Amino acid sequence: MPVILSASLRHLIEPLAADLGITHILSTELEVDDRGLFTGYAAGPVCVGQYKADQAARLAQKLNIDLAASYVYSDHHADMQLLNAVGHPVAVSPTPRLRETAQRRHWKIFSR
Repeated sequence: MPVILSASLRHLIEPLAADLGITHILSTELEVDDRGLFTGYAAGPVCVGQYKADQAARLAQKLNIDLAASYVYSDHHADMQLLNAVGHPVAVSPTPRLRETAQRRHWKIFSR
């Protein structure tokens, strides 16, 4: 079951998810005021680092997803906790820091 996990804002990701038929999104949420307008502030933690990994673990438990059998594709070292949480981490056009870790841990690396 594909899931989009991103630090990006939900309203930016939803069109892509809809095009791909992906129904589960974990992302950064924006605060909305009483008029229904975005305030410019996050409505909770930004979906990065340990928070992203924790959210993924909660969703996996809820949907009965085996993280040991799951894949995560990431380009940034801020996703290290999430990559460590799955059985099949993949670095895609990674930052130098992520590339170094991926090489050391023998993770798959895809680059342009």
